[in-house]
Amino acid sequence: MSPVANALATLGRPESKFQTLISARTAALLGVAGAILTVVVAKQPGIGLVLGCVSVAILYSVYPVFSLGWGTARERLIEWAFLLVGIASIVLAVTVDARWLALGWAAHGTWDALHHRDHHVIGLRGIPLWYIQTCLVWDVPAAIGLLVFL
Repeated sequence: MSPVANALATLGRPESKFQTLISARTAALLGVAGAILTVVVAKQPGIGLVLGCVSVAILYSVYPVFSLGWGTARERLIEWAFLLVGIASIVLAVTVDARWLALGWAAHGTWDALHHRDHHVIGLRGIPLWYIQTCLVWDVPAAIGLLVFL
């Protein structure tokens, strides 16, 4: 295992401090601040779409990167396949209608809910709860803001 993969694998262990890096309250505050920032950026002519595309690319890259560290082959396949949803929302936003980014953000929020450790449904196990909580608070308002302002 490479040093990078080993470091990522360490992050996914329940005893890792990464799992409890921030509290639920901090995750919620970060999510609210991020959602507000996303909406403010979306309103900027000329850069809103570009930064929206970059943000969706980053959002959809997190789970596949985590899966390289501690995922099974099946979990990696699922996470890398879902990356295609993010890529599709970016391509559609650029070629058809910018509001496709809103769907990308909303789909990512749904994906986060499916990874919650208390009711895990699909994909990679061991995603830090704070990451899921932050995204659940951030993604839906960001999606609404993008839908309204792009």
